[in-house]
This record gives sequence, structure tokens and C-alpha cells, in this order.
Amino acid sequence: MTEEQIGICKTCLNRKTGSFEPQDICNLRGHVLAEEESCSYFDLDKSVITDTNTIEDLVRPNDQRAKLAVVMVALVMVVNVMTLVSSYMQMNLLQLVKAHGKYTITDLTNNDLRVRAIGITFLIMYIISGIVFIRWFRRAYYNLHQYTDYCEHSEGWAAGAWFVPIISIFRPYQIMKELWNETTDLIASKKGIELNQNSSLIGAWWTLWVITSLIGNFSLRHVFDKAKTVDDFISSTTFDLVSNTIAIPLAIVTILMIRAYAKREELLNQ
Repeated sequence: MTEEQIGICKTCLNRKTGSFEPQDICNLRGHVLAEEESCSYFDLDKSVITDTNTIEDLVRPNDQRAKLAVVMVALVMVVNVMTLVSSYMQMNLLQLVKAHGKYTITDLTNNDLRVRAIGITFLIMYIISGIVFIRWFRRAYYNLHQYTDYCEHSEGWAAGAWFVPIISIFRPYQIMKELWNETTDLIASKKGIELNQNSSLIGAWWTLWVITSLIGNFSLRHVFDKAKTVDDFISSTTFDLVSNTIAIPLAIVTILMIRAYAKREELLNQ
């Protein structure tokens, strides 16, 4: 590879981050530049970074993603409230069954239909909300990478960390805290504006997230592995009540966190 080719590769979106040998810098699987060969990927990629771009050119808009994430989290919270009410109704019915009270097959059927409908709705909204949130999260980390060469992780970890066992327990929190602290410091150094560095909102967000996830996973395993008697279903419904109760403040804290960071990001990009 010529020095000119190496210089081009270092400004390409498809490059690896970190220190690599020139022949290994390309992040496209199986693609290696031979001597005196131009790169068709670079030539065809309209979004390629070149050394003439400024930071303003490299930073990508993220405000709409933040607004959409807030809307989706709010919608999930609404479904959480519906689930909470449904679980309370199911608990009353289970207690009635256990006490050999009066109930009909129609009562049981309607309960099952309601729980199933709300469960499917929640699953769909939860998946969409997760995708929207991660897209905002990754874009925020990408933008931070444009302002500093000292990010602790690659941009891809902002999305991938959520799906890797064990790492998913702590890496997203680390990245969110880094976003908060680094952006606050950059605003202070570049804009001369001192903002509150307190990241307790992020700590509360992650604590509630972990607790809700653990209770939710335990509840699902309990239903599929052990729930056979009325008492088993009462226990499972109790876990659902607790999980959905915690999920409501989790949604509120998540919305506050997204909005707070979005304001910081906007201020830095001005």
C-alpha cells in the first residue's frame, strides 16, 4: 500500500479504530488493498470521512432520535400501567379460585385473553422501544467519538453491549456515564459553560433497569418451568406486579436521562 492509500484509509468510515498495521486497517471483511489499487468502496461511499471535514461535518443529528426514544419509552410506560392493572385483576381472580369462590369459565377465558393481548402489545412496544433507544444511544456515542480520540470503547459497543452476556450487566452503564461526563467536560472546555457533573440520574436508571430485568426474567422462568398450581400462578403474578411497579419509575427516569443528555449534546454541537 502506498502512503497515499494509507492516508485515505485513515479517513474512511470503514476503518478500524485503534492502532493497526496499514494492511489491517480496513474493517470490511476480506477486503485488502493491493499496491497501486484504488478503493472502490471509498469511491462509492458518499458518507466517507475525508481529512477536509470539520467536526461539524462529522457529527450526525441526534435530536429526532432522542425525541422518538422519549415517545417510545412513554408508550411502554403506558402499557406497563395497563399490565399492572391486568395483573391486579388476575391476582383477584386467582385468590377467588384458591378460596373456592364463585367464578365462571368465562371469567377465566376473559382473563387469559386480556393477559395475552396486553402481553403481546407490551412485547411489540418493548422491542420497538429498545431498537429506538439503542439507535439514539449509538448515535450519541458516535458523536462523542468525533470530539475526542479517548473514548473507552468503540462505537459498536454502544449497540452490541446490550446483547453480550455478562457484559450487558455493566457495559451500557459505563458508556452512558462516559457520555455524560465527557460531554459535560467538553462543554466546559469548548463553551466555557460549567454544568452539573452529578450522574446520579444514570445510576438510578441503571439500578432500576437491572432490578426490573432480574425480576422479569425470574418471573418468566417461574411461569414456564414451575407454574402448575394456583399458588404458583399467584407467585408469578406477584412478581409481575412488582416488576411492572418498578418499570414505571424506570421509564420516568429513562425519559429524564434522555432529555438531559440531549440538551447537553445539543449545546455541544451548537
